[in-house]
Amino acid sequence: MGDDWRVARAATLRAGLTRDVIDPWFPRSIDRADGGFLSGFDHRWRPIGAQDRLLEFQARQTRTAARLGVALPADARWPEYTRHGMRYLDRVMRDTTHGGWFAQVDRAGQAQLGATKDAHGTAYLISCGVEAHQLTGDALPLEIAHQAFEWLETTLHDDEHGGYHGWTTQQGKTILSSADLPPDLAHRSDDHQGHGIGLKDANVHSDLLEAFTLLAGVSTDARVRLRLAEVYEVLTQHFVTSAGAVHYLLLADLTPVPGLEHYGYPAQTGHRLPAAAKQLGRSVDEALAVARQMLEHVLEWAWDADRGGFDEAGPAAEPRAIGGVQLRIRKRPWWVQTEAAKLLLRLALDEPAHGRYRVHFDQLMDVLDREFVDHRNGGWEMKARGDWGRRQRWTGRSMPKSDKWKDASHEADFHLAAIRLLRGLEPDAPID
Repeated sequence: MGDDWRVARAATLRAGLTRDVIDPWFPRSIDRADGGFLSGFDHRWRPIGAQDRLLEFQARQTRTAARLGVALPADARWPEYTRHGMRYLDRVMRDTTHGGWFAQVDRAGQAQLGATKDAHGTAYLISCGVEAHQLTGDALPLEIAHQAFEWLETTLHDDEHGGYHGWTTQQGKTILSSADLPPDLAHRSDDHQGHGIGLKDANVHSDLLEAFTLLAGVSTDARVRLRLAEVYEVLTQHFVTSAGAVHYLLLADLTPVPGLEHYGYPAQTGHRLPAAAKQLGRSVDEALAVARQMLEHVLEWAWDADRGGFDEAGPAAEPRAIGGVQLRIRKRPWWVQTEAAKLLLRLALDEPAHGRYRVHFDQLMDVLDREFVDHRNGGWEMKARGDWGRRQRWTGRSMPKSDKWKDASHEADFHLAAIRLLRGLEPDAPID
């Protein structure tokens, strides 16, 4: 692949990292009064909403600060921002009575969602702790990462079937049915992420794959590598199909649950598999072959040939008609584009100069610039502007820039990974 193309793309992405990610989010999102990070901003980056603190958001925003610090070592802000986030995770979101970390607290630090805890946010807490330690050298973040792993091991690991359950009560009782819910959540038929209660999901297991890969690189606990190998097997043998699709939900016994496939997870997991394989001493080439199959699947089923970009969801991993129609959700969320872009670029660099993956990558870059980057107000939109309603497209005022589910991590990770790939750098190398 031509050096000129790589240099030009890397320069564009480096400028975008500062303009579209760092400048809109930092230090604006830092809450000096109550701790942690603000999560809700309107289209002009004014704080909105209750500013509840989701563990996932707080851990990912802290991890983003740590990753930016590793990438930009001359910028002295990042260790401070990282320590700010770690203090909040340790002092406010930790349950000092029963252990673990609350899935969500309000701005005053009071537990919400029935004081429940989850595997999803905890997975990000582990990776956050490892990378905060890598940047600052502080002992606390790595201690938190190990403590979070231990909490998962004793509360949510499925010793019978393998993999992880997703949700516990405050006291650490695994929530497998509505009967296990705390009284103030007894009316719910799903968890706080919208999943059926008691199911295992691709989102959690893909995030645990990344978290355990990072922790295995710094831990002497043999169980970490054991669980990394287990999650790798659960993903590749149970979630991923022979065609490269990914079942989004499994029963506790790892039987697939029929439903739409969410296309971001083949791309996200495909990007993570090679690093996990390397950490486990397995064949990276075999992991890349699986990743390539997953990318081919996403290109076939999710690529929007009319508008460009990748749709959110569509025909199930085992396609079935619902009411005689194959449903397809033709919305293009920001995070699906960033995950697909990372995998596209990773595999495009192994192709000839004008290979098919590079063509798709270039097309996707045009879509990102045209439909996601807000060149007036800064930052990225949650979904492509072409998917907005007519009133939203006319005014541009009703689509917020973020909420408790959208932090800076997907955009930052994409820019950092792409710059390093294009420049031939190691995954944790400085970019300036």
